[in-house]
Amino acid sequence: MSGRSHHPLGARSHQFGAGDISMGLLEQKVLTQHNEIQRILSENQRLAAMHMALRQELALTQRDVQRGQQALPIIQIETEQQIRAVADKTANFEAHVRAAQPLKSELENAKANAHKLLAVKQDLMSQLNELTREIQKVRSDSQQVPALKAEMEGLQDEINRAR
Repeated sequence: MSGRSHHPLGARSHQFGAGDISMGLLEQKVLTQHNEIQRILSENQRLAAMHMALRQELALTQRDVQRGQQALPIIQIETEQQIRAVADKTANFEAHVRAAQPLKSELENAKANAHKLLAVKQDLMSQLNELTREIQKVRSDSQQVPALKAEMEGLQDEINRAR
């Protein structure tokens, strides 16, 4: 080297002059770079820890995906079975509805017949009431028959006497 001795920071002999100012700036730069390196190192450690955590989370997620992929065929089979069961129940229900259709028609016919029978009943009740009134009138008239008969016999007797 050119006769100059290199000393670690702070261990060099103190000389006064322009070199001291540049040495102070150099020391400040080194200190700033040292702080920046420490910050970068800290950030790198944080990122490395985050990277490891993400790798672990990725591994767990991949296992979950594998389990899901393994379970998917079973779930699909169960879903298809449930769909078939619902389809069977629907078909049975529809068959019951179709089978009940003639019964519904019969019920409607029975209701119509019942309404007709009610109308006939009301007509017959009206006729019965009329006949009952006529019977009461005839009874009333028949109660007057003995009196009329006696009066007729009395009139007949008078005619016979008048002759």
